[in-house]
Amino acid sequence: MPSINTDELKGQRLGTQKVIERLIEILEENYEFQFKPTIVAIENQLEIIRVLNEKIIALSDAESTPDELLDSQMYVFDMGAKLRRYRQNLRDHLS
Repeated sequence: MPSINTDELKGQRLGTQKVIERLIEILEENYEFQFKPTIVAIENQLEIIRVLNEKIIALSDAESTPDELLDSQMYVFDMGAKLRRYRQNLRDHLS
């Protein structure tokens, strides 16, 4: 059974993921004046998630570690891919 600490970290991660989802919505709404600061905000939130992921993995039991590792790494990978696309769109728009 996961410890309270792991549950708290997972709750923090879920909240941070929701913040990222809202920031992605802002990017998709194409508010040009918010584009660059929103990308920076997402990068900052992803760094928080990376730290939380490391803590969660360290506290996970051996049975749940592989699934936890896969889920957490795929989320960061997917968000990184989206960020690269948005950064490219920003560069294309500015040129």
